[in-house]
Amino acid sequence: MRIVSAPVVCLHNAHALLGLLEEERIADGRIPRLYYDALQIVIANGDQARAKIFTEKTYTARVILKGEDSPESNRLKGLVERSVNHRLYDVNEVEASLNKIP
Repeated sequence: MRIVSAPVVCLHNAHALLGLLEEERIADGRIPRLYYDALQIVIANGDQARAKIFTEKTYTARVILKGEDSPESNRLKGLVERSVNHRLYDVNEVEASLNKIP
């Protein structure tokens, strides 16, 4: 739930971790996972523009590791085309609406 209550802090943490991975020249499955985490943060808060960027970065990194025909790459390709299909899309808005119900 922290991605909804403190999304900016989560994004800063992800950025800091990316910097550490790059500094250590680590280029493994943690990179696409980190981008996917950032995607979840922004999509849960309805930020479609950033979601598209993080989806593309996740997809590109996943293709490098697993190839274009991997199931995960195919799923991400669909999200690149339509990020609102992500299960967390705008969950923050839904949660806010539920909190308003008496």
